[in-house]
Amino acid sequence: MKKFRFVILGAGNIAEKFANAVSLINDCEVAAIGSRSAERAEAFAKKFNIEASFGNYEEMLDSIRPDAAYIATTHNTHVKLIKLCIGKNIPVICEKTMCMNAKEAEEVCSLAKEKNTFLMEAMWSRFLPAVKKAKEWIAEGKIGNPVMAQLQIGNRYQFAADNRFFSKELGGGAALDLGVYGYQITTFLVGEEVKDVNCQARYSHTGVDTTDHISMRVDNCLIDITATIETKIDENLIVYGEKGKITLPHSQWADECIFESIDGTKIIFSDNETQNGFVGEIQEVMKCVRDGKKESSVVPHSLTINCSKVLDMITQK
Repeated sequence: MKKFRFVILGAGNIAEKFANAVSLINDCEVAAIGSRSAERAEAFAKKFNIEASFGNYEEMLDSIRPDAAYIATTHNTHVKLIKLCIGKNIPVICEKTMCMNAKEAEEVCSLAKEKNTFLMEAMWSRFLPAVKKAKEWIAEGKIGNPVMAQLQIGNRYQFAADNRFFSKELGGGAALDLGVYGYQITTFLVGEEVKDVNCQARYSHTGVDTTDHISMRVDNCLIDITATIETKIDENLIVYGEKGKITLPHSQWADECIFESIDGTKIIFSDNETQNGFVGEIQEVMKCVRDGKKESSVVPHSLTINCSKVLDMITQK
């Protein structure tokens, strides 16, 4: 089987993590890196031993004709680049949050279906072994019926005029950068059919949300999510059930899953093999594209759209 060839659009830190993950997979490679800065693309290519670099995205896509494109630019540029790739029938994995709002999410997902081209948001945490183990335990009934899920995620981001996290135009704020994790992991574990959503937030003088609280319900399980860029908080996800609880320390980065029953039984699952959390999502893209699928069953278009609708309740105020 020939190697699966990715191209990367954007040469920032998140693109570096993706390139590193690709290097850990035997049957794929990064065929080219593109950036608005030709110099930055060239430096990236040298660092990761990538054969080709470009200072123009469209030129790269036309020259390389990859099996898939990974979009790793700032949120505000995603839609334009997704349309560029899908217009050329190139499968896309786009960094989260994929779109600035639900209207954009619906637009690009509709376009992907119209063009019969694969599109997936890079919600990599759903592919982590520890997160998958938690889902397995819940499905097995280890904790009985889920009663509530609580997730906290956040850190203090230093304000600066050029810091994208505090720029509304660039898609900054806690919701689009961190709240998306809370939504996608909790719904993966307890169910996708969300209702009774309520959101509260604090806002900076630049207009971005800095601390968010999201409460919602899936069936009879209550979900509580806190995301912040104002302060360092303990990052944990706990799902409580009638028979016990499951804890994912470090929530979206989890390499451990802990089950504790109400009678004192404790089981710890440790993931000692994952070197880069992006590997799972990359393998999913490769499998879907090779199988001719146009969306992932793990990260379907409906997830991206529904998550965007919830985050809109914070970002569109």
